[in-house]
Amino acid sequence: MAIRKLTPEQERGTKFEIWGELLLQEIGYKRVRRNVQYHRQRYVYRQVDLEFKEGWKKNLVILELKYCNNGKVNLKLRSSRKFQKGRKSGTNKGKAGQLFKTIEDIVIETEERRRFVKARRAILMTNQYFSDDVYQKAEMFPNLKIYDLSDLMYLERNYGTISKLIPSKGSIREQINSINLRQYRINAISERI
Repeated sequence: MAIRKLTPEQERGTKFEIWGELLLQEIGYKRVRRNVQYHRQRYVYRQVDLEFKEGWKKNLVILELKYCNNGKVNLKLRSSRKFQKGRKSGTNKGKAGQLFKTIEDIVIETEERRRFVKARRAILMTNQYFSDDVYQKAEMFPNLKIYDLSDLMYLERNYGTISKLIPSKGSIREQINSINLRQYRINAISERI
């Protein structure tokens, strides 16, 4: 299967999503989906990294994954940007130099996605650790859980047998890096809501 060209950052993030998908399947979730775009209108959509359904009511749970090479994942990831001369970005149709608002806070971004897709719960997950302000902000949202490296190591060690599915039996980082993207679907799944 031919894969589209990904930047190194996108490649690492996609491998982490695949690793998370495999872990959830090994834990016992039957229908785990990765890279799902929920559309309300033509240009109004949100992308969900991972999702699964839990319980007899089949409540939707979404996961937002943040891959980090080293250090901690910070609360603030982006800032407001300006349109460059002659360029338009996505659905924003502004003039050159016009500011458009972006979500700057990964906790608020995850909660907004949860509400948009009407999920019961959301999980914000990283392969490293989050900064203290992320943990503090997440406490404001009862339907949001945080999973960091220590939680992933616990899940992988006690519930998952993911090391049987991935060639590298080393650390989680080595397992993620050893994933061959050519063996997995990269394109997004589209859903209308």
